[in-house]
Amino acid sequence: MAHDSIQLPCGGDGACMRCKVTPPTEETLTCSICVAPWHVGCLASKPKTLASTLQWHCPDCSGDPLLPPSIATDGSSSELFVAIKAIEAGTSEWES
Repeated sequence: MAHDSIQLPCGGDGACMRCKVTPPTEETLTCSICVAPWHVGCLASKPKTLASTLQWHCPDCSGDPLLPPSIATDGSSSELFVAIKAIEAGTSEWES
């Protein structure tokens, strides 16, 4: 599986949003910040030690989303990404 595209967590149904597989519990990592489960097989950067999995931060929380060039350069996708990040940061013009 190529790891050069955007990374996505597992959804509410437990299936990885990237590869669509429902990994067993032992093949998922839970972010210590947002508590989202992630499929280890689809992570571009895996924890190096067992101890590091206890305080693991997902790509979203660590600030390392690894956006593919198509999203970073496509105008409409880029605008959507900027809007999402503004909402997350609480600086959206949509909020009253």
